[in-house]
Amino acid sequence: MILMTNVIPHVAGIGPAEYMFIFIYGFYIAEASVASAMLLYRAATCFFPFFVSIVVVLLVKRAERSGNRTKHRKRIKNTLI
Repeated sequence: MILMTNVIPHVAGIGPAEYMFIFIYGFYIAEASVASAMLLYRAATCFFPFFVSIVVVLLVKRAERSGNRTKHRKRIKNTLI
């Protein structure tokens, strides 16, 4: 799917990715189900990592203010592994 979306001119790949998702999976699944799956795909690949990074940045900033930077880095590193 990624190779097919790179053929279409786009900005940040947001429009063509959704079009190709519907085009490819629309043959196998009803269009409403494909649209729901596309939203879940976009949430998993775009929005979820964004929100996780916000939490990590806020934890690091809080640790820097309190002076316990290494303690929080170890805890974050252990939770990510």
